[in-house]
Amino acid sequence: MFDPNKSIEQLENDYWPTVVTNPTVLTEKCYFFRKVPIQKLSLEQIRLLLSQNIGLEFLIPKTIDILSSNILTEAELYPGDLLKVLLTCDSHYWDTHKDQKNTLRNLIEEKSLEIETANEGNKLRQILKAIKVFRE
Repeated sequence: MFDPNKSIEQLENDYWPTVVTNPTVLTEKCYFFRKVPIQKLSLEQIRLLLSQNIGLEFLIPKTIDILSSNILTEAELYPGDLLKVLLTCDSHYWDTHKDQKNTLRNLIEEKSLEIETANEGNKLRQILKAIKVFRE
């Protein structure tokens, strides 16, 4: 376990430089969010960090826990966006954390009826596609 009162940069003991030449908005957000204690990160901040494969060791277990309550949790963009980004995280992480991969697979299986029911009008097609790739 890790201390959720610590930030990703503290937990990784990896402090990125504070000055970046011509940073993008995304870069600025990632730099800032790495300094926020894990327990204070919003769903959207978690989604964004996961999308950049930052702090996976700490954020993936937290995200699986969040999704166990609501598999289609909406971070900011659309229902299921948190699941979608989790499914598309770095495959090397999943290859080296098979227990977590199995936990997520089991959760998806357990919540499959909920996912199918929410797929009215095929609006979850991208999530379903990501689930299929993740299961392979």
